[in-house]
Parts: sequence; C-alpha cells; structure tokens
Amino acid sequence: MAPAKVYGVVTFYDLFHQRPVGHHRVRVCTNLSCALRGGNEILAAVGGKLGVHEDEVTADGRFSYTHFECLGACEQAPMMMINDRYHGNLTPDTAAAVLAQLETNLDTDLNKTES
Repeated sequence: MAPAKVYGVVTFYDLFHQRPVGHHRVRVCTNLSCALRGGNEILAAVGGKLGVHEDEVTADGRFSYTHFECLGACEQAPMMMINDRYHGNLTPDTAAAVLAQLETNLDTDLNKTES
C-alpha cells in the first residue's frame, strides 16, 4: 500500500493518531458557529489550563487537546467534547472549570451529554 494512502486514512479519521494522545481527549469545536461565539478563546483557555500546546500530551499522560472542525452541536456553541461527553455554552472560565473538575474527580462519568 502506498504511504500516501495510509497517510490519507490516518489524517481523515479521528480515531487514528500519528503520535500519542492523552487518556482524556479534549476536542474544541472551531467551526463557524463556535468560532463566532468564542471557540478560539475556548481553545486558548484549554491550552492554558492544561499547560501544553495543541496535539501535545500533558506530562502525566492524562490530557491532550485539539481543535475540531465540527462536533455537530451548534445549538450549544461554543462547545467542546471530552472523550464522549459534550460541554456546551462555554466561556473560557467554564471550560477551565470543567477541566479542573475532571482533574480532581477521576470518577466523573464522561459519557453523558451536558449543556
């Protein structure tokens, strides 16, 4: 198989990675609805809270984050998804608070939708 075909698949699908990712994957929507309502500020707040750059893993291996083209929840803009759980109507402060809660409560159920 040609390397270009492998690269095309790996970079298209979100479940394939070219480098390690954190145990908790944070995806911040930066599509139009979220961008207009502060998605880039949420992305910056997540990076500041975690202390790493986009697509890097925290030193403890628990978190990594990336921008995401669309998470399909425009009514909750700006929003992010941590593992399988949506967090919407965010501000930079509430995004940081969600991460802080997760850092202190390892038993948080991350598979419920929250707005």
